[in-house]
Amino acid sequence: MKKSYPLLLALLALSLTGCSQKNTKKAVSPAKVNVSETYESSQTIHQGTEAQNSEASDSQENKSAEIKQTTETNDWNTTKEKELAVFMSSWGAEMGQTYQAYSPSNNSDFYGIKFPNDLLNGSRNVKVSGQVVKLHWSKDGNGSDYQVVAAYSDSATANYGGKHFYLFALVSGQPQTLVTMQNQGNEDNSIEFKETENQDLRNGFAQIVGGDTSQPQTSKQTTTNNEPITTEAEADRLIRKGNIPDYHDQPPYVVSSKAQTDGSYVLTITSGAKGQDIFTLTPNDDGTVHIHVQYGSGEGGKFTLFPDQSSHGPTDVTVER
Repeated sequence: MKKSYPLLLALLALSLTGCSQKNTKKAVSPAKVNVSETYESSQTIHQGTEAQNSEASDSQENKSAEIKQTTETNDWNTTKEKELAVFMSSWGAEMGQTYQAYSPSNNSDFYGIKFPNDLLNGSRNVKVSGQVVKLHWSKDGNGSDYQVVAAYSDSATANYGGKHFYLFALVSGQPQTLVTMQNQGNEDNSIEFKETENQDLRNGFAQIVGGDTSQPQTSKQTTTNNEPITTEAEADRLIRKGNIPDYHDQPPYVVSSKAQTDGSYVLTITSGAKGQDIFTLTPNDDGTVHIHVQYGSGEGGKFTLFPDQSSHGPTDVTVER
């Protein structure tokens, strides 16, 4: 029995050594796997965070771009409002008229009606070229129907019958310059507007709405020396500058209007019940325009010159172009 102890001890030692090695392998192997999984998991989380940050950044940029785009696409703003004020002062001076800006908080007394408030609150029907329309006062020009962004009138200074009221509106982003000279009521309690025939005014407003930063020019500013007078709008502007009573004191009804081959322009209007005035405008080399006026009668469809011309008003006037 004593001889078997060494053998048993040897076997026991060997068995303990094997168990130790086996346990060591089991401990090391999971550690290696855990390190690898932890790295990959960390990498995945890091990449996921970057993707989320990128998406958040893109989303913020898109929102900023949308805000910027919305701001830039506004059809009207305070800068354009100031540009229109400068233009109306210049244009009015050339027309021989003085215009003031009006708004819902600052109304014009236009033949006893509060403009623009009575046009906006529904107390008066508003028609444009015969069609009933809805007006809205707007600060940015965005929206449906007629978005009125400005209103101007010479009602404070013009003579009775010769007052103008202009509405500057945007219809689906398109500029329209509307005017009325109505001084009497009608059956449907409406105020009739139409788009102005004055090309300078229409072009000036359209240029401002379009964002052109250069100050709009009128036909006077773009015309030099003795260039021909080709439009009724320019003839009207020049005659008004001459302050000729028959033309200036009443809204003229044009009988005929025609540019001449020599560069002059002839405009015929009614005066009173049966009278007619013929204005002949001739450009001069120094940049002025000579206006010759003939006063007569249009009775029977034939123009007959009155004998005493000077008693009806000035017959010759020269104005700056």
